[in-house]
Formats: sequence, C-alpha cells, structure tokens
Amino acid sequence: MYRYRWNQGNTLAGQSTVTIQTNGAIVTMQTNTNLTNITLSGGTLTFGAMRLEFQSYTGFMSTNGLDTSINLKLLNGSIVGTTSNQSVNNTINVPLSLNSPIAVDDGTMGTFLMLPAQINGRGASSFQLIPVATGISAQVPFSVSQAGPYPAGIPTTDYVGFLGPNTTVWYDPQTFIVDQFARGPLVATLVARP
Repeated sequence: MYRYRWNQGNTLAGQSTVTIQTNGAIVTMQTNTNLTNITLSGGTLTFGAMRLEFQSYTGFMSTNGLDTSINLKLLNGSIVGTTSNQSVNNTINVPLSLNSPIAVDDGTMGTFLMLPAQINGRGASSFQLIPVATGISAQVPFSVSQAGPYPAGIPTTDYVGFLGPNTTVWYDPQTFIVDQFARGPLVATLVARP
C-alpha cells in the first residue's frame, strides 16, 4: 500500500492510501482519502493492463455536506455513467479522444497517480479530464521537465509533470510512481510504499 500525506502550507491536512494490483489484463487501483474538515473520497478504478486504458471508476466524494456517488465505465468508445448527490444528478457521456488518457477528478487523488504512466504509454501531450463535480470534460495539456523545480525531499532524478495550470506531479521516470502531487495549495507527498 502507498500512503500519501497531504499538507496545506505547513499544516497537516490529511492522508490518502492507494493500493495497486495487477490481475492478468486488468490493473485495479483502490484509493481512500481523508482531508480533515475538507473532503472524504475514494473508490475503485480499473484500467486495462496494456496501456492503462480507463475501464471504470466506482467511488464517492463527500465535501461541503454533499455526498456524491461516482459510477463511470467505458462503453462503446465513451466514458458513461453518473455522479449524483443530494442536489444534482449528472449524466456523463464523454467520447474518448484517440490516444488520449482519461483522468477523473474526484477532488483529491482521482486517477492522477496513473497519469504519468498512461501518458508515457501513449506518447501523449494531453489528457481528457472529467471533473466529478460537473461531468463536463476538457482536454488538458501535459508537459514534462527534468529541470525542476524540486521541493525539499523529492529526488532531483524525478520528472516534473505539469497537468494544466494548477496541478503538478513529481514522479520516478523508471517506475512512474508519483512522489509528490500538488493541486493549488494542497500537496500530497509519498511517505510509505509497499
């Protein structure tokens, strides 16, 4: 199990646990996140093992008094399903872009930990982002640097992936394990691995 510690500024904000298993042609990732006084989220994500193609995401997100259920799957070349809570029920039907990885944003980890490996496997320079809150997808650029910047404690051999304007990942270019993940003021740092 991978464990990430979240900080906001110099204040501990919570933790995430991530378990990744491979079974034949399927990769399953289980996430659970608890950001104190902010968000609870988690779920089971399934990917095809060949190029980590998104297959499904069943999970939840609880924030601001809203408990959202997430049920998405790949069907006939589109990501389809629903996200629903006490005040809204979003129907999602997002046609896949050729060669473009899918990222589901559940407000915390979502599928972002798999993006470096997915993007590398396709040679892509962007990905489709599906925010659970709206269900409206957008194409987001992805760029990589080997010149940093590197936060304290992050190996300078890591690649730095820029996922749009406010999200950055630092990852090992050999294993694609994310050492740190920053979304605006929230930062998740890998503190334990299997």
